[in-house]
Amino acid sequence: MEVLRNVDTLKNVKLTDFLTTNGIGFGDKSKSPKKTNKQKSIDSIMKEINVISERSDLELLTVGDENKNRKESRFHNKPKDNDTIEFNLKYKSKIVKLGDYEVLKSENDVKIYIETLNKLKEYVKNLESGDDVFNQIS
Repeated sequence: MEVLRNVDTLKNVKLTDFLTTNGIGFGDKSKSPKKTNKQKSIDSIMKEINVISERSDLELLTVGDENKNRKESRFHNKPKDNDTIEFNLKYKSKIVKLGDYEVLKSENDVKIYIETLNKLKEYVKNLESGDDVFNQIS
């Protein structure tokens, strides 16, 4: 490959000319596959499962630097006294409503919660891509 020219001589060269003469092509970004809102939801559930599977309990962690501490944003809230947790499907920290309910519930146990999230993932997989649920995702 040719050694790059002096930076001063490149000032007047168009970027496209420079790249093509150096063997770099261009693609059409509009033709790249885009994730559907259904796939985004499934990926969000999978990400939650992966994070939770590394945990020994479902306590929310404190994140941020020492000046801006806050509780992490997970699908579930702080565990309840009755040994349950409440949770929602979320995408980019926003709740995605799957029906006319306030929250979903699970036992306060990592394994059971992961099983519940896997069932939720299967439910979402079985929804039609055009389902109104996915219109909430932007």
